[in-house]
Amino acid sequence: MRMAWHYTTGERYGQILHSEAIRPAKVGHSAEERAIAWFSVRQDFEPSLLKPLVLDSGAVLHFTALQLRAVKGGVFRFGIAAEHLIPWRGEALRRVAGLHYLVSRALERDGARRGGRPWEWYGSLAAVPVASCVVESMDEDGAWRSCATDANRPFAVSSPEAVSR
Repeated sequence: MRMAWHYTTGERYGQILHSEAIRPAKVGHSAEERAIAWFSVRQDFEPSLLKPLVLDSGAVLHFTALQLRAVKGGVFRFGIAAEHLIPWRGEALRRVAGLHYLVSRALERDGARRGGRPWEWYGSLAAVPVASCVVESMDEDGAWRSCATDANRPFAVSSPEAVSR
């Protein structure tokens, strides 16, 4: 069984637990587009999650997964069998979600620029219940550990400036 993972930060982890599901989100602005809950079969980390942070000073910070963990309240992943999802590869997910071709190519370029591999992406048009997922958190050494699905789990957050030093 090949696992697919929905990677997220601690900021969103509590929201996912509270709603008891990974909810699909829209990518573009088209009325015809359907929302997608994104997953990756990449087992270490999905680099497309590493969006740069623009500080009030205008400086742009690019993070590693461990730095993101410190700044965003942790890094978590929710896993399910990939066979329950729609693959991005071969245009299947793009077509069923009604994504415009140019939007899908922009997603691929942006993801690849951050180190992502679009052929490893999967998605669901329906909410994925947390109860059906394996839940793990990244530890301080970058290893994945099983974790309790308690939204009130404490986690220390550092400032972005401290992490970039």
